Amino acid sequence: SITIVSISRISSLECSRCHHRVVADSASTVCPACSDVLFVRYDMEEIKRSVQRPTGDSGSGIWRYAGVLPDFAPVSLGEVGTPLLRSRQYSGLFVKDEGRNPTGSMEDRGMALAVAAAKHYGIQQLSIASQGTAAVSLAACAAAAGLGVHAYLSQDVSTVDHLECVAFG
Repeated sequence: SITIVSISRISSLECSRCHHRVVADSASTVCPACSDVLFVRYDMEEIKRSVQRPTGDSGSGIWRYAGVLPDFAPVSLGEVGTPLLRSRQYSGLFVKDEGRNPTGSMEDRGMALAVAAAKHYGIQQLSIASQGTAAVSLAACAAAAGLGVHAYLSQDVSTVDHLECVAFG
């Protein structure tokens, strides 16, 4: 049986093309009216009323912002807030250091939330078509959540990304 927890911060899912709205009580990803992508729409008034900014001691990574995220049980590999580093070569340019994330990818925070959503809705198998890093991140997060993954990688994917996907199962 699937236990559904409150996702009260989500008001609905809305079609990006025809603006049809769908209740967010299942893992819907495409509009039933036109088959385009559904976007999550949040209850911004509720969020403004009930959520405070994270403080310095409220953790790191995406779950630091739990107050504005759906109430899914967190899935985490230990994602962190990654710093902006000033370029040594170009003044005024900052570089985001995503290498501090568990798989070394900017994908880790988003995949942690996506896998938490999949788990919330009772989805046991996930799939992805990827050039590499997104598949590695999904494989790692899904492994942490006990979910299966089918990764479809391009023929020219790096050996390292391929091996990491295999290593995560």
